[in-house]
Parts: sequence; C-alpha cells; structure tokens
Amino acid sequence: MTEHPPEDDISLFRLFTGQETRAVLEALLERPMRQKELCVQLGVSQQILGPAIRRLTSAGLVVRDSPRGKLRLSRFDEIAGLLELEAKLSSDIQKDREKRAETRRRRIQKRRMSGKAAQEDRRSA
Repeated sequence: MTEHPPEDDISLFRLFTGQETRAVLEALLERPMRQKELCVQLGVSQQILGPAIRRLTSAGLVVRDSPRGKLRLSRFDEIAGLLELEAKLSSDIQKDREKRAETRRRRIQKRRMSGKAAQEDRRSA
C-alpha cells in the first residue's frame, strides 16, 4: 500500500513550486527586505507579490519584523536546503527528459534507416 504525504507537506511543496513564492524565497535568502524592495528587485507589482507573501507568512516560512517592517525567512537553513534540493531535482528531471527525447530521436532515425534499407532491397531484387 502506498503511503501518501500529509496534506501539510503537499501544501508546503506547492509553495516551493509557485513562481512568485519561489522568487520571494530566493530573494530573501540573500537578505531581509521590505515588500516594496522585493517588488522592485523581482520586477513585479505589489498586487502580484502580496498573495505570495501572505501564503508564505501563513505557512510560517516568512516573518515580518514589524507590520511594515522587513520580511525575512523564519527557517533559513531548511528553506535554503529545500530550494537547493528542488533545483537539483529539476535539473535531474530536465536531463532525464532530454535523454528520453534523444532516445526517441534515435529510434525514429533507426526506423527510417531500416525502412530505406528495405526499399533498396526490394529495388535490387
């Protein structure tokens, strides 16, 4: 029987896969900063970034020093490790996709070549 991860783990994983939330986490790895600074650094509006920051704060990954203060990572080492792991997994997945695509290309090329060889055999017979 397959064991499924708890819903909390799935929700946390989704946070790491969201484009805006991931960008916020990566930016805050560098240093704590205010929401407006994040918007400028990431090149997005506060309306786009606001929901991502709310999701991260409600998950306990990001905290504010004060109501309008700087945002910082609450579990720096864990988040850094998870982002590194996610990057490695993404890289491995991409390499695997490229390898499978190359295998398909070779198979197709081999079929074409065997088809041409069969046509040549029929012509010479």
